[in-house]
Amino acid sequence: MLDVTAKCPSVTIRILDSKIPNGSDYVHELFEINGSPGQLKSVVEELKDHDNIHDVDVMASKKGRVFGSLKTQCPCGKVIASSKCFSTVEEGTPNGTVELTTFGREEHLRNFLDDLASEGTKASILGWSSENDSRGLTGRQEQRLRVALESGYFDFPKKIKLRKLAGNLSVSPSSLVETLKSAEKKILKDHFNSKQ
Repeated sequence: MLDVTAKCPSVTIRILDSKIPNGSDYVHELFEINGSPGQLKSVVEELKDHDNIHDVDVMASKKGRVFGSLKTQCPCGKVIASSKCFSTVEEGTPNGTVELTTFGREEHLRNFLDDLASEGTKASILGWSSENDSRGLTGRQEQRLRVALESGYFDFPKKIKLRKLAGNLSVSPSSLVETLKSAEKKILKDHFNSKQ
């Protein structure tokens, strides 16, 4: 689906769940797409016309959001679906990268990374947390918060506007706001909890 994301960089596609039914060669994926109504229609059509994607079914639609399911034979999708970890594909970016939030035991995470590598997929860890430091920022939150701070987004007056910052990060403005607000909330909670 990355090539679809690359054509519409302001649209975010999230894989919410994936599984391989018994005896199937296909990965069944539940997805969410966020963007403008015109972009959503275009992306759904791109998915339906894609060579490696089959049986696209849009199940629900709200303003700016579409939910649906599809079947694919993507090797990485098979690794994600067959892993002993739980993964959510956060979003694809125009440069062809994908961010996953993955939960599991350390041994399962290492096997997951090895399986991705055996499929020719280069993976790197942006952030790591254990049950002992679950209040910390995710790698994505920390990276985007740092770029926002260094770009002057939090200055008064702002040195960069949200749309420009989102464009620099190759994400939609709504996705960036959600990430920054969530990161700010974690930092504030941690600050006030440490004062007690």
